[in-house]
Amino acid sequence: MKSITFQFILFLYITVTPVQAQTGNARFSTNLLHWMHSNANAGHVVKFKIANTTYMSALMKVNAAIDENQLQQMGVIVGTKAGDIWTVRVPETQMMAFTKMTGIDFIELDRKARPLMDSVRYFTGIDSVHQGIDVPLLSGKGTIVGVLDHGFDYTHPAFYDTSYSKLRIQRVWDQRISGTPPAGFSYGTEFKDTVSMLQKKFSVTTFDHGMSTSSIAVGSGYGSANNTQFRGVAYDCDIALVESNADTTEFGVFTYATIIDGFKYIFNYADSVGKPAVINVSLGGQDGPHDGTSLFGRACDNITGPGKIIVFAAGNDGITTSHLQKTFTPADTSISTIVNLSANWDDLELWGDTGKSYCLEIGLFSNGVKGAKTQTICLDNIYRNLVLIGTDNDTSFISIGSEINVLNNKPHFAIRIDHRTKDSIYLTAKGTDGTAHLWISGEFKGNGTWATEGDSRHSVCEYASSKSCITVGAYSTRTSWKNIQNQVVPVPTNIVKTRGDIALFSSHGPTMDGRMKPEITAPGSMIGSATNSFSPAFRPGGGFYFCTVTKYLSPRNNRNYYYSMTQGTSVAAPVVTGAIALLLQVNPNLTVDHIRKILTATAIRDSFTTQNPDPAKWGAGKINAYAAIKETIWWVGTVPVPKNEIEIKVYPNPNNGPFTITYNTENSGYFLVEISTLTGQTVHQQSWELKKGENALPVDLTALGKGIYFLTITGQGGQVVKRIAIN
Repeated sequence: MKSITFQFILFLYITVTPVQAQTGNARFSTNLLHWMHSNANAGHVVKFKIANTTYMSALMKVNAAIDENQLQQMGVIVGTKAGDIWTVRVPETQMMAFTKMTGIDFIELDRKARPLMDSVRYFTGIDSVHQGIDVPLLSGKGTIVGVLDHGFDYTHPAFYDTSYSKLRIQRVWDQRISGTPPAGFSYGTEFKDTVSMLQKKFSVTTFDHGMSTSSIAVGSGYGSANNTQFRGVAYDCDIALVESNADTTEFGVFTYATIIDGFKYIFNYADSVGKPAVINVSLGGQDGPHDGTSLFGRACDNITGPGKIIVFAAGNDGITTSHLQKTFTPADTSISTIVNLSANWDDLELWGDTGKSYCLEIGLFSNGVKGAKTQTICLDNIYRNLVLIGTDNDTSFISIGSEINVLNNKPHFAIRIDHRTKDSIYLTAKGTDGTAHLWISGEFKGNGTWATEGDSRHSVCEYASSKSCITVGAYSTRTSWKNIQNQVVPVPTNIVKTRGDIALFSSHGPTMDGRMKPEITAPGSMIGSATNSFSPAFRPGGGFYFCTVTKYLSPRNNRNYYYSMTQGTSVAAPVVTGAIALLLQVNPNLTVDHIRKILTATAIRDSFTTQNPDPAKWGAGKINAYAAIKETIWWVGTVPVPKNEIEIKVYPNPNNGPFTITYNTENSGYFLVEISTLTGQTVHQQSWELKKGENALPVDLTALGKGIYFLTITGQGGQVVKRIAIN
């Protein structure tokens, strides 16, 4: 009888360790509190080993009282200073002392981000013949395109110029391996010349994600059909690559701090050569407030500026139920859901309306019967470690911290569940007014009775919610493809419905402060691009060889290189990244606000988007790179059109097809040249790069035949139209 009683008590018993959430001078993030007060979850902390010292990675918000000498004495390594947001590595033995330093307003332990190709992570590649931007008018010359990712093949022809003679990679920072780090940083190895990059050959042999994203943005297309079929958007730019700090056993993990460091590294290099830069980031996760107020979001705001642009993929949670929201009233005070963890542990977050208060409880159930549960925990700035015992006598360790977040003044619960029992988990949130939002890496599931299903609203991640970045969703351009074995492979219908429609996986906005995210969509369904030739997955015999569409035997090294297919917002983002490089070629000083307005003003709106696109899915619509280039030249170009159109001369006119356009300019920059018929059909278009002084552009319209045509030249502030006669 005693044994039965003991088991019954054990089944219901909860251990609670209340700990005051904030001590000392600085305020702490909830994940720092997890480390400070929960040994069971210490393994989830981002740590690095340098020499024989273990460091914990963090971000902090500093004030004028910060003493760098004291940091050095403590052994703290400072990385990027993005205004008042710094990345740091703190010796684990010094972390508690570090939290008590003066001059620090807020400390947040580093978090992980993963490549956003979860539903299709094994398909890789891009087809540069995508809707709206068939042939770029510019090539990205004079710009830097940076890519933070995992799995690069530095020897791939896609990283060369279009003649396969010159490697265009200018800088590589492999954050994973020890060696000589870049100036100002304490980890990883930098490669600064072609010889060392080709000797290194690859970053890892286990992943292809980085090759996919980078070649979509910058690939030459060499080795694909006609050496052009899978050409990237900015195929003549210079390239800077940052390989993630992940262990090779983990799929492409970056962290908040290493991403910020990567941004600083690329922008530093761009400054050193006097060129603008745009950086592609196809990474994310569902932690954070989704409003851009995190230390990461603020660091992005501080590090970007004219000619320093960041592009994020929106995420692939459009078909997951990772979000749950509830508007409470005095008559409707609770909502319950079943929590499906992404692994045997997961993090959940609840964020509420400013000035409101919320409560929650977490419990177990088996065969539809509820069992052990926590007490009702309300917002009280207390940290708790809890243990629930399941029907199988195994455990679920639950850590809960609550606060009024110092960065956005919103009520916030952070819950970490380390789940061992076979019982299922449920969560109940409570309130009397205001709206609460919950996010998880896994999913919130309903059961048709007491549990409510989650949704995919507000699923654009905190990274992509940054105010200073461009966020990209995906639409479908293929429903099937033919692989190298001549097999027709269909795209799963639960991922793509109709060619031209929004991709079902594309995450939804808006941000929690009401901003439109994504800003724009781009092709993201079965796009072909280069793969890592050192990864076995897409080579003959590999598990995903069926995704491969072509191969090329290089005469340089007698090695086969491959192009394969993929989909996801991961591959939509670099389409826009490449397009922004073209805009920066027109004007190197464009800001993110300039670019946001240009992409919005020129977006394609069709029967799928409608003329009033749902901004939570489409943003402003589909990218139109040609129209965006034209708008850039007109609005913020560097060469004004002349007030007197006679200053632009055309000779001979009439002509037999060939003629020359001349113009003397005081500035360098670009004009857009278009030839159209009397009915308005455009039959020729090209960009005209002008240098200070006299410029001449030869044009040959012999193939068009005899007739009258209109020449339209677009420059800053307007257009000049001239009549052309071909006899």
